[in-house]
Amino acid sequence: MFVGILAFDFLGVSKACLLSALELCSYLNTMATADLE
Repeated sequence: MFVGILAFDFLGVSKACLLSALELCSYLNTMATADLE
């Protein structure tokens, strides 16, 4: 059970990191597009 909690927590952290990375990429992409225009 303890291992299951660790695995679940790890997945939750990974998902949070992935979402943050996607938001950062989207933000940078928006800035780059604004610079080009």
